[in-house]
Parts: sequence; C-alpha cells; structure tokens
Amino acid sequence: MTRAGATGLIRTGIRAQTTPYESAAVQYVSKTKGWKPGEYRVENRGLSADGQSDVLVVIHIEDERGLRPGAGRSVELYVDHATGQVNKELGGQ
Repeated sequence: MTRAGATGLIRTGIRAQTTPYESAAVQYVSKTKGWKPGEYRVENRGLSADGQSDVLVVIHIEDERGLRPGAGRSVELYVDHATGQVNKELGGQ
C-alpha cells in the first residue's frame, strides 16, 4: 500500500501467497505437462481424506473455455506432506 501524505490512498495491491504445496504442483505441471503459468490456475482443495497430502486442482484454461462440461486436461494432484512432492495424479488427458 502506498500513501501520499495526508491526501489519502494512492495505490494498493493484493498478491496471492503460494504454499510450498502449490509450488510443487506448479513445478510438476511444468515438467510433466509442459504447461506455462498463463495456461492454468491452481485451486487448493484442502487435506486428503487420510490427512497425508494437500489436494490441489490444476485447471487448464482450455477446460474453462469449453462448451461441454468435463475434466479435459485439468488434473487433481496430491502433494505429500512428508516429501513435498506430487505423489498422485487423477484426471487429465
């Protein structure tokens, strides 16, 4: 946030914080799928049922533009808390 004396607020910005698990997902899709950051977005869905992993959904931009519902290229990734690495991938083509 930037202020200009007593005149008030000039500019503000919000940055998304990424977790180590989201960083692992970004590295994974870059390496295994060849996706660039502008081609997808990551949603954190919380803990897996066993509590050992964070579940992240990586949604490819083409899937959001599609006329028909379905997973398409998007994937669900499980990032293991012990290793910090993706240990399971579901969906995608």
